[in-house]
Amino acid sequence: MDFGKTLGSIALAGVILAEAAWCGPELRESISLLTMQKPHLEYIMEGDTIQGDSVSFEISRDIYTGDLDNILRVVKSDGTSMEYSDSRRNDLEIERLMISPSLESGERMSFHGAYNGTSDEIMLEIQEQFDAYLAKIKQRKLDLALRSVR
Repeated sequence: MDFGKTLGSIALAGVILAEAAWCGPELRESISLLTMQKPHLEYIMEGDTIQGDSVSFEISRDIYTGDLDNILRVVKSDGTSMEYSDSRRNDLEIERLMISPSLESGERMSFHGAYNGTSDEIMLEIQEQFDAYLAKIKQRKLDLALRSVR
């Protein structure tokens, strides 16, 4: 491929991405189809109680890139709120955890991936917590489905 064709391909990709950021959801949806992101619909849950914790899992779309964001919100029995966020690559690998303690417990904390200085050990613990909640969600949904067919 010659230099002109390569430059033209790069320019076209830039125009498509720029339009996706500023145009309607239909164009963003078609760009997302090009990236072949499959939403993790099996985890969607809205405020169900699992082992005393209020658990919600939602999927949203980044308005600029069209990428899928997976967000797990957990409110513990003591009022502490935890928001796990997979905002890159739709791979269920956590990039961020926000902890908002109950009012009497203290101030809000945020942990971002190791690329922002959070230790690998902390990110591994955060990922294990996230994975455990996903397993609980799957089990809860399976139990509900089995109960409804019996």
